[in-house]
Amino acid sequence: MDSYDNIFVGFRERMKNLGVFSPILYMKDKIRFRELPLVSLAIAVMLYTLENMLMNRPTTTDGIHRFLKTTLWERCDIQLNNEEIEELRDVLVDEFLRNFGRNHEFEYFDLEQKSKEIISFRLFEYDEDMNLDMLQERKISLRLSTEGIEMLFKTKEMYGELQISIAQLYFKQQMQKGLFHEALNAINDITIAIKKERFALRDLQGEIVKDAISVSKKELLKKQLESVHDKLTREREVFNSLKNLVDEKIHSYHMGELTAKEIKGIELVMQIQRKLASVIAVHESLFTDKQKLQMVMTHSMESLILNAFSVKLNFEREILSEISARPIDLETLKIILNPLLPFRRKPIFNPLEVFQPQRRIIRKQEQDVEVHEVSEEEMLIIEKAEEMQRVQMEAKVVEYLRILGEPILTNSSVTISDILSNIKNENFDLYQELTNTMHFYSFLVDLHQSDYTSFQRIEHEVIPHLPVIPRCLARAVEAYPELEAIGYFSFEPNGSVITLPNGFVLSDFAIRKGNLYGNTQG
Repeated sequence: MDSYDNIFVGFRERMKNLGVFSPILYMKDKIRFRELPLVSLAIAVMLYTLENMLMNRPTTTDGIHRFLKTTLWERCDIQLNNEEIEELRDVLVDEFLRNFGRNHEFEYFDLEQKSKEIISFRLFEYDEDMNLDMLQERKISLRLSTEGIEMLFKTKEMYGELQISIAQLYFKQQMQKGLFHEALNAINDITIAIKKERFALRDLQGEIVKDAISVSKKELLKKQLESVHDKLTREREVFNSLKNLVDEKIHSYHMGELTAKEIKGIELVMQIQRKLASVIAVHESLFTDKQKLQMVMTHSMESLILNAFSVKLNFEREILSEISARPIDLETLKIILNPLLPFRRKPIFNPLEVFQPQRRIIRKQEQDVEVHEVSEEEMLIIEKAEEMQRVQMEAKVVEYLRILGEPILTNSSVTISDILSNIKNENFDLYQELTNTMHFYSFLVDLHQSDYTSFQRIEHEVIPHLPVIPRCLARAVEAYPELEAIGYFSFEPNGSVITLPNGFVLSDFAIRKGNLYGNTQG
């Protein structure tokens, strides 16, 4: 029977490239606003967001509202009032393109792995420059995700690691032909390609923080760094040649060597020179990001190793039983026993010393003090009780996280005072339990001080080695899978104070959906 295995190598990657188009193509089957060209409008909104990213302008809900209204009127001869446009924006962007902030899922049958697979991705994300004040004023700012940028690049036949190189080549051709408008557009494409590369490095950094062991097993970091260094060095050389090309054009203008057509576009050349200098500076920062990636990986692995060995060890059960069960050489036994032996040992041992006269050593009789010796059974009982207490405390923290997380599944933000008020009305016993225990207050402080605030699924064997808050966040996702849809969230005081009936006074906190800290949250 013929084997077709080689045909299906990399099948997942091909389906992933196809899957990112599914939210756009499925719009043809939608019922709401089916009289409008939804597919074209969706691509238009993404191109509008891409243009704003190029020009460093925010993409706000008001901006999308104006863009849709203008596009429908000027391009489709369709006029809608403000209420209809706002409903269209809500359906097209929030529901169809953003999926209400949840990941899109594309299900397919993987012919290489011979199983059903699901690809999860986003087309839009909150802009990294977005802050809490903007969210409070409902001024939401969006940007395209890495997958969204890739999708638009694929429509221009610019793929993967060649995106920057192809854009550089196209820019060079346009400059040499004197087509300065096209060259300016090409440099904008280079800017987007560099930003996409930067987002890819940051995404990998997030994967390292979440699961350094998995990244190490897959050799993702090694592959990324091997390709990044050579590629960045090559691109740096190309950028230097492009800079020289632009400088030569300006020099030729001063020497009077340009054609009449090129002289008319000299202002564009000056603009290109300024933009190219800015792009080169951003490209140089990728080298710094690459070094930072290496440092994060090293730090994460060191932390995992330290946490892995910071537990109690039962020598008899975990070491001695293993040694007894299999043959082991003398050198290995020495390595195992060395840490248990005295630091200073006699250099020699002479058996004949037993025949020498023995000196009698008179010691003062000391009063015997009875010390209760803890047996192994008692020690196991104590350890079991301590472990049970830890598990109970973490179970409480997981429950607290569920209480905080459930409201932001349907709302973009909520405060602690609102949550307590709702609990008081719905479950007064739970309200008293929360407000009359210091454990809940200490949990709020720990969550505020934590560098990691994200409901993400983490491999089960890694969870025990995480700090308390990340560990409980991961366990909360295991216990309540719906919380994973929240992803990153911020937890910051909002300046208000809560005064409880028992006299306790504490700061009020606001919980907001989205990665609003501007980093990957290590």
